[in-house]
Amino acid sequence: MSKQFLVDTNFWLSCAHDLYPMKHFPTFWSQMEKYLANGTILLHWSVNEEIHGKDDDVTDWIDALTKSGSFSEIQRPKQTPESYIDVCNWLLTCVRPHARPYTKSAISVFQDANRADAWLCAQAIDSGYAVVTRERPQPQACTVIKIPDVCQGLGISCLNYPEFFDAIDLVV
Repeated sequence: MSKQFLVDTNFWLSCAHDLYPMKHFPTFWSQMEKYLANGTILLHWSVNEEIHGKDDDVTDWIDALTKSGSFSEIQRPKQTPESYIDVCNWLLTCVRPHARPYTKSAISVFQDANRADAWLCAQAIDSGYAVVTRERPQPQACTVIKIPDVCQGLGISCLNYPEFFDAIDLVV
């Protein structure tokens, strides 16, 4: 498994708003800063854009870290990578045992270029990084597409929070 992790937007937002609010868990957030700084956690441009769409404490935190030069963001590619096209095409052709094909609506939502999901999967294919998300697999669903199901289908390492915390040996 990779020792570098692409963290989905829902990680940052759920940690800040539900699980580990910044004012109550400063040690957690200082650890996240450390992992961003040493390259263990990677901030993907698509996640950063989603975070900035929320305009809250997480946005301010990321902006402060960016201004300080504490870490670097994975930048948007100049051209759409083949891996992104492969992820989007997989949704149309995948065979899932005991499940109907994904609906056009579900595919459209997952393929939306303004959302991070397909971009994270594509980056993981290109780099070998693991994806971290709060999403839970729903392999029988046809009206919604979850990152863990796409990762499973494409052979991408995908971790939930406890698995991620174990992988980075997080102790706060």
